[in-house]
Amino acid sequence: MKYLMEIARAGKWYSFLAGITVYLISLGFSAVDMLKHSARPVLTYYTMGLATYITVIAYDIASRAGVTITAAQAFEIVLLATHTVLYLAVTSFAWWFCDRQVSKFIAKKIGWSVDE
Repeated sequence: MKYLMEIARAGKWYSFLAGITVYLISLGFSAVDMLKHSARPVLTYYTMGLATYITVIAYDIASRAGVTITAAQAFEIVLLATHTVLYLAVTSFAWWFCDRQVSKFIAKKIGWSVDE
């Protein structure tokens, strides 16, 4: 990259091509970095959206079939959905905030080099 920057500043006929190359490489690095940093949030939102979608579809299927449930059964379903959402939230937060630190701690304990 440093070599390409020097060519771009040289003022010769090929400096234009070097400048475009540097720009495209920088754009590619930015795109990859954006994808890397958006992976966990996208997966978290997808999981929560999927849980909501499945709940809505299940409710729709039950209402179309004319299924009647008692108040106790409705409470159990709401309780199960609440536990599922809480489980997904805890799993997502633990994956976001704990996974990397635990991996670094274990790597240091067994003597591997770890980036800070």
